[in-house]
Amino acid sequence: MGEKVNEENKKLDFDKTKENERELLIKGYHYCIEYIDEQIKQAIDNGIYRVSLSVFALQLTLISNDAGRINDDTIQAVIYHYKKQGVKAYIHFEEGYGGVNIRKFPEKELIIDWSNV
Repeated sequence: MGEKVNEENKKLDFDKTKENERELLIKGYHYCIEYIDEQIKQAIDNGIYRVSLSVFALQLTLISNDAGRINDDTIQAVIYHYKKQGVKAYIHFEEGYGGVNIRKFPEKELIIDWSNV
């Protein structure tokens, strides 16, 4: 009987963990949209029609502000959000390289370009 209760508690904990993760991703998505909209507004005020944001920096911003969580699916949802508005949005991936004295890590950037709108 005690084993059955333990299994039910584990299942409840797993379900609660999944629900918390889902809530954090949704919260991260909304924060991401707000943050990017703010960056776009600043760019427009400066006469620029393209915003380039490091995905890693976005993730750090979310963590430092306790604003949720972001993963690749969240980024794809953000890209879809902007594409629905007729804006060109995509991920630009730049390979890393290493040498004796120089090392560059791979970078992923989220590009939002509204010059064609």
